[in-house]
Amino acid sequence: MKKIIAFTAFSITFAFISFLLRPDYKKKSLRGELVFPSLFKQIDNIKSLKIRSSKGDVNILKDDNNNFIIKELNGYHANEKRVKEILLSSANLEIYEEKNVTHDKLKDLKLEDVSSDSKSYRLEIFNKADDKIFDLILGISKVGIAGFSNGIFIRKPNENKVFIARKSFDITGDALSFVNNVIIDLKEDDVKSVTINQNDIIYKIEDKVKYKKIFNFFDELEFYDVKIDEGQIPFASYEYEIYGGVKIIVQKLDIKGENPHIKIKVTKQKAVTELALKTYEELSKLEGWLFKVSAVKLSYLLEVRK
Repeated sequence: MKKIIAFTAFSITFAFISFLLRPDYKKKSLRGELVFPSLFKQIDNIKSLKIRSSKGDVNILKDDNNNFIIKELNGYHANEKRVKEILLSSANLEIYEEKNVTHDKLKDLKLEDVSSDSKSYRLEIFNKADDKIFDLILGISKVGIAGFSNGIFIRKPNENKVFIARKSFDITGDALSFVNNVIIDLKEDDVKSVTINQNDIIYKIEDKVKYKKIFNFFDELEFYDVKIDEGQIPFASYEYEIYGGVKIIVQKLDIKGENPHIKIKVTKQKAVTELALKTYEELSKLEGWLFKVSAVKLSYLLEVRK
């Protein structure tokens, strides 16, 4: 009799556990699932990215040559490395766990709807058919919140669910933060001579000691705005002949009411070294643009005459 009772109890317990483990009643774990699987499948079919924040929109578009450009910077080319990192991280974004977060806590996690005074960032990605295949608000990123991995708090717009995801990444900043704003990186040992032409007065200096300070100008020369060159007449030209058969011409423009601008021109001889050719190809991309630089940086150009 005791055996029958024990067997019956075991059968009931087993049946109850089996009932709870049925697919209809077992809580499904989302861990490891991609947030937007369609993006992973269309990573090579991207047309544009839109980043919304209180700083304004940043529209990153792919041009006819498959290069990414920034709409807000008159079509200036984007930092391809950063854009590709954003795309790959977005495509591989995995859910780690769901979090119970009340609506009033969204602001603390930077997951509130984007507005003029919000701290959140919203990323939208479109394919070549102009279909939106990614749309997510990206909040605070922290080390170790996704197990042993870095994680980021995420929320889909118009939904209240909050998740922690693996593969955290950064989309913060304004339009300038999505370009490589270091115009040129030229070392003193690369230069053979410097020529200055100001109001048709030409200074040509080949003694490196005399123009050593000028390379303060080339030390991580950054721009703070960029616009299309409409043929403005330069105030002065600075020509740098580098070893290997390439000449770099930096032209200074004074635009009323603004910090100084420069534009870059580059020429090459028929026979050039491999290194010089690489410099030529990189700097050729800068032609057709005006770059706003700091007045302090530009002052270094004048030191070559001292």
